[in-house]
Amino acid sequence: MRGARPQRGDDPFSDLDSYDIRGSVLDVGTGGGNVVRYLLSRGVSEIWSVDVDPWALSWAEREFKDAVRAGVLRLLRARAEELPFEDGRFDYVVSFAAVHHFSDVAAALSEMARVSRGLVLVYDWAPESAGLTNPHSARELAAAMEAAVEAGRRLGYSAERRGLWYKLVLVKGRLL
Repeated sequence: MRGARPQRGDDPFSDLDSYDIRGSVLDVGTGGGNVVRYLLSRGVSEIWSVDVDPWALSWAEREFKDAVRAGVLRLLRARAEELPFEDGRFDYVVSFAAVHHFSDVAAALSEMARVSRGLVLVYDWAPESAGLTNPHSARELAAAMEAAVEAGRRLGYSAERRGLWYKLVLVKGRLL
């Protein structure tokens, strides 16, 4: 089901619950709307979500039409590697299950860091999740994870492995 959260108890959204996410938030990789849905449920009042896929954005516009109409949610077609926002525009930047799709993960992580003034949280699937939570191969996910962790560490991100997924974190400044 599109937009469904993981059911295995191995849930990055449980990890997100440990953060006091508020203020302005950028979701990098709209996809099936999981992050948008989560942020709306947390009462975040300014959400931007970007994706390169026009279908994902069109779907999200229909799915979250009330939030779009209220001006709480703004959807924009953009590449993670070239985010069209000024430096330090967002309090938080969150990306879930998108890194393995980026053509240049180092550029994407650098862009997320650039547009954040607070915290960047990046979650993606580990190789062991292949075939369980996503259609990607273990080899593909392993290569993406290795590239993301290496690039992230060069940019000052910390990396943490959590079962079927991993997390990259960058603390840029004082959080709300």
